[in-house]
Amino acid sequence: MWTVARCLAETDEPGRVRHVRADFRAPVLLPSTVTYAADGAGSAFQLRADGRVRLTGTTALDA
Repeated sequence: MWTVARCLAETDEPGRVRHVRADFRAPVLLPSTVTYAADGAGSAFQLRADGRVRLTGTTALDA
């Protein structure tokens, strides 16, 4: 859950996020260096570590 919260904190407007869907693909082993990426609109995101997708998700913002 902490990993998803950190991804949401990276969005442009974290206070406007109303719905989140997160799909855990693989665990993030510690210690790891992760890379966060989001589409231009910020509605889809993913987290990678060691060249592998660990988490994908989408958000919906409050209007």
